[in-house]
Parts: sequence; structure tokens; C-alpha cells
Amino acid sequence: MDSFELPPKRSNTDDRFAELPPGDPNQHRQPGAQGDFRYGDPNSPTAAGEYDSEWTPNIRLPDENRGVAGWLLFFCIVLTILSPIATVVTLATGIKQALPIMVEFPGLRNLMIIDSVLSVLLMAFSIYAGTGLWNVRPGAVRTAKTYLLTFLAYQALASFLPFTAGLPKEANAAMMKQVTSDAIRSMIFFGVWFSFLSVSKRVKATYES
Repeated sequence: MDSFELPPKRSNTDDRFAELPPGDPNQHRQPGAQGDFRYGDPNSPTAAGEYDSEWTPNIRLPDENRGVAGWLLFFCIVLTILSPIATVVTLATGIKQALPIMVEFPGLRNLMIIDSVLSVLLMAFSIYAGTGLWNVRPGAVRTAKTYLLTFLAYQALASFLPFTAGLPKEANAAMMKQVTSDAIRSMIFFGVWFSFLSVSKRVKATYES
């Protein structure tokens, strides 16, 4: 009996590739298809055993500095609670001390009215800036910096106004020490918090991301 050989068995894969014209098999694949090395399929390792360099995962890692907490939260409390309370107490104390001598020095009455109006407006601005930071409102950092600049301008004006009330020289000399102390505290407050808003990682992560 003559021997004979069976023809080799064709697989389904052979049939598929037999239907493709000569050339790069990848050119007939749909972009991003499974096993297409050109489109960075993360499940298809390249010949070097690595992922395609064109594929980059779009993963956003959580930032531990993001959120109103720490010193940022304390600054919000200062603007919305502590500073307004201090303004009310200072106004009440100043008016109580000025009432007995307002009749003798009419200029002091005008000074108290001007200072009271400016203080209330500044207090309202402080609350607005603080709630903006607390609620992560767009432009909140810019508003808070504007408040700090306004606060500094008010303190400069408040340092000058008492000397226009027509008080005796002895009273002006006594006020000079208090005015100087207030000016130094105001500059420190401005410098610390303006710098904090400018360089803090938490501020940048919370409001600029």
C-alpha cells in the first residue's frame, strides 16, 4: 500500500491573515484595537516587554494639601469671626471713651463718625473675603489679598486721623505711642497673611487646581 501524507491543518487565524493583502497587518486594524501596539494598548506588551510610550494614563492622584484646613481654616476664622468681633469691641470702647469730651472737642465727634463708617465697611469686606475662602469661591484668593491691602490702607489713615481732631498737644503725644503700636501690629498682620496666601501649598492646591 502506498503511503500518503495528510495536508497541514489550517487554523482560523491562518484563514484571517490569508484574506489580508500583503503589508503591515496593523494597518488594517481599527485604531486602539486589542493587540495593536501602535495605539498604546496597555494590555499588549511591546517586543521589549514594556508599554507603548505613547500611552499615558489619565489618573489624578489626590492632593493631601487640597481643602480648607490648617492655617487656611484659621485665617478664614480670623476674617469671618475674630476680626469682626475685635472691630465691634474697639468701636464700642472708643465711643465710650470719646463721649465725655465730644462737647469740648467737636472735631472728635466727626472723627468717630468717619472711623465708625470705615470700620464697619472694612468689617463687611473681611466677612465677604473670609466666606469666599471658606467656600472656595472663584477669585477668593485675589479678594482676600485685596482685603489685606485695604486693611493696610485703612490702618495708615487711622494712624493719621486722630491728629486732626483738634485735641491738645499733650493728648496727641499720648496717642503717638498707641498709634505706633497699632501700625506695627497691622503691618505684621498684613505681611504674614499676604505671604501665606502667596506661597502656601494648600492655597495653591485648593484654589488653583
